[in-house]
Amino acid sequence: MKTTLLLFLAVAVSKGAFALEGVRKVEYRQLGPLRGRWILTEDNQTVPPDSFRRGLQTSGLFYDRGLLWAVGDQRSQYPGHLFLIDPATARLVGKPIRMEAPEKHDNPLMEKYRALPNSDLEGLTRHPHDRNTLFAVTEDKHQWIIELRVESAGGVPIDTSGSLRRQAAGSKVRVRIVQITPLRFPEALRPFRDDTNSRLEGLTTLADEDSLILSYERLHDELPRLFRLSIDEARSGRPAAPTPLAMDFAAVERRSNKSRARLNLNGLVSRRHANRSFCIALARDQERVLVLDCNIGHVLRSVDLDFRSPDGQAMLWVSPEAVALDRESGRLWIINDPDSIRGNYRLLKDGKALGKFADYTPLLFEVDIESVLGGLP
Repeated sequence: MKTTLLLFLAVAVSKGAFALEGVRKVEYRQLGPLRGRWILTEDNQTVPPDSFRRGLQTSGLFYDRGLLWAVGDQRSQYPGHLFLIDPATARLVGKPIRMEAPEKHDNPLMEKYRALPNSDLEGLTRHPHDRNTLFAVTEDKHQWIIELRVESAGGVPIDTSGSLRRQAAGSKVRVRIVQITPLRFPEALRPFRDDTNSRLEGLTTLADEDSLILSYERLHDELPRLFRLSIDEARSGRPAAPTPLAMDFAAVERRSNKSRARLNLNGLVSRRHANRSFCIALARDQERVLVLDCNIGHVLRSVDLDFRSPDGQAMLWVSPEAVALDRESGRLWIINDPDSIRGNYRLLKDGKALGKFADYTPLLFEVDIESVLGGLP
């Protein structure tokens, strides 16, 4: 009987169909216009593109010690680097910080990482009990969990918010790669259109558990997936197989004013609210956030977002990429990835990208978490 049940669940996961008892309808909300702010360097400048790179190309995001951490994607001017962003000003604090890979290590993947000119870094989060240990996930070339260690230039852990901001401003923050763990998924879970750039995107720690939650952007059935991986496995350096989490993504209706946009998941963050744990997932193409209850496998709420330029104008293509949460102030932060190869990152009224849009300058948006979670049953 147990074997039969496990087989049933495996088939359900591969097809994206879950016969979850008591499946409820998704609640839909809309938020008013959200004006973004340009993310600029510490010198208040943009980072112009070249023939291949797309400016900062921010990906991954989490909030810690008064600052936002982000990571440079594979077409960033700074691939393999972390950015510290002041959410009050949307400016970088200090220079981009290179992720240092040791020259000698017993894990052969370390040498593979060193050989890559632009590893495709996506989700980013920190250890739930050690704020100086971070985890990043890669998507395109390899599917890895990368463990990182934040230190001062002298190798001393950074413990206070003042120290982090001060040392980052003085370019004295160091980030070392400690371990790389390869991830293994069933062959049946093929990415959408067999595109390796439609795989792992989001990463967060589930509130009150020593585990990571990963979002798989979109599979061949046009639906995303969630997976769980223990932190011990994520730090092992040995091949790890994340456990699928049942979630009724098929219940999410397409957005009425974006009817052609399929559902995909990018950024993830977790939050305890009303004595329950939720995941907040960013659905990039539909420009929504979804409120997920990972314990019962339900999408509880979908909140449509109306992203606007800094002067309040509508944009043709935004591509929100990552989400972070300041739990104390209740602010949700969202960044976008303006890697537009067809010139569609622009104002809706313009025929082509102009100004900071032409420089692929990312935007930072702010949302009151209560407008997303408020009133949940």
